[in-house]
Amino acid sequence: MKNLFLLLLFIFTYSLQAQVQKGLASYYDDKFEGRKTSSGEIFKQSEATAAHKSLEFGTMVKVTNLKNNKQVVVRINDRGPFIRGRIIDLSKSMAKELDFLGQGVTEVEIEVISSTEANKGLANTKKPTDVSPEEVPQKNEEKEVVESALEDVNKKAKNVQQTSQQTAKQVKNKNENSVSEFFSIETKSIQPDFFGVQIGSFREMVNLMRFSAELKTAYKEHITVQSKSIENERVYTIILGKFANREMAERFQKKVANTYEGAFIVDMTK
Repeated sequence: MKNLFLLLLFIFTYSLQAQVQKGLASYYDDKFEGRKTSSGEIFKQSEATAAHKSLEFGTMVKVTNLKNNKQVVVRINDRGPFIRGRIIDLSKSMAKELDFLGQGVTEVEIEVISSTEANKGLANTKKPTDVSPEEVPQKNEEKEVVESALEDVNKKAKNVQQTSQQTAKQVKNKNENSVSEFFSIETKSIQPDFFGVQIGSFREMVNLMRFSAELKTAYKEHITVQSKSIENERVYTIILGKFANREMAERFQKKVANTYEGAFIVDMTK
């Protein structure tokens, strides 16, 4: 029986830790007002939204300023921040609520609210001191109790994920129906014989085009797109720069490292 509760405690603790993250928060510059986010929404400083590197669009997150314990709840609708050490980028109105406009950045703790619901099944499990002798399961019943608790957690987690996906899909459909985007494209198939710096990979073509346009404006460098199949799914990789040798590519990589910490050199001369 002791092993049963240790297992349940481990599952609950691991699930909880997976939903909490600590690091630095920043906020959007005013120049992004009215621009499209990665989810397709139009960004507004007045709304309770934020950018995160990996959380699904539509995920609700509680953000706590660890310096003053002030809190806000925001919805993830964009990707970023891409600066080392920063974990979330907030709208200016939310940064004002957290009272760190003057500092620019602050240390925060973020917690996924929706995932917390998935742990209620374990939170309601009785403690050992609350179990009467008649209720203590025999050893051959422990497996069923554990499987039941796990099934409850997985079921609720799946419901949370489906809700988040539906919300993101609704937002995407709404914006796709109301806003048009135009891109000027000049393409040709090449056999690259140079060095470049890989910045990121995308599955959605529209995200690829948006990001390519931003990179072209920011760095004025040649952009190469590599199309490849990973696990039977098409992936598009952006490689920035057209350098004759590795030394030149390394200098450029250092230039973009603060913004794109995962960027790495690609040798296409082989």
